[in-house]
Amino acid sequence: MDSKRGGMSFLHAMRRLYPCIAVLALYGCAGPSPRGAAGAAEDRDASALSEALKAAQAAQSRYTIAPDDVIEVAVYQDHNLNVRAHVDADGQVSVPLAGPVRVAGETVSQAQDSIAARLSKYVVNPQVTISVDSRGSKELYVLGEVQKPGAYPMPPSAQVTVLQAVTNAGGFTKMAAPKRAHVLRYVDGKSVDYKIDLKTLIRQGDREKDMILEPNDVVYIPESLF
Repeated sequence: MDSKRGGMSFLHAMRRLYPCIAVLALYGCAGPSPRGAAGAAEDRDASALSEALKAAQAAQSRYTIAPDDVIEVAVYQDHNLNVRAHVDADGQVSVPLAGPVRVAGETVSQAQDSIAARLSKYVVNPQVTISVDSRGSKELYVLGEVQKPGAYPMPPSAQVTVLQAVTNAGGFTKMAAPKRAHVLRYVDGKSVDYKIDLKTLIRQGDREKDMILEPNDVVYIPESLF
């Protein structure tokens, strides 16, 4: 009788525990409930956007000075030599004491060395810093799932929209997710992410909602999850 009661108690306990076991089988073993496809897409986009921004910044650091650029030249502890200079058609800038110095085709670092070398005839160990105030030839960047990612020039007398920039980059790849497009722009020294649903924009044909781009903007087209 004791054995029978023990067996019945075991079966009764299992019946009571069965719902809990079923729940654990569905959720407990897999760990915390995932955030789903939308959350995965956000995480993936955030990581890819960070990499895209780094790529654009690296491209900007390799920028070579060109005619029509305006640069700021600063000489450490000698403010009289500081100047805001326009790069002329011959690729030269005029710097106090140094005179005309050719800087076109050089990176900022190379141009600093060129001007410092000229100034060294008159100044002991000149420390020159250059910043590009404005570019005669302006660029934007189209990255991610486009046929030809990279830097593209902006026409000086025409506006470029996001869709036009994507078209210039050869259009979307088969893996593109135009519904989750991004435009990264520096505003007051901070990177701002503008999200654009290009898929809906194209389907509705409402070109007024197509964002106008500015120099150094980064257009990023993420990869589809499927």
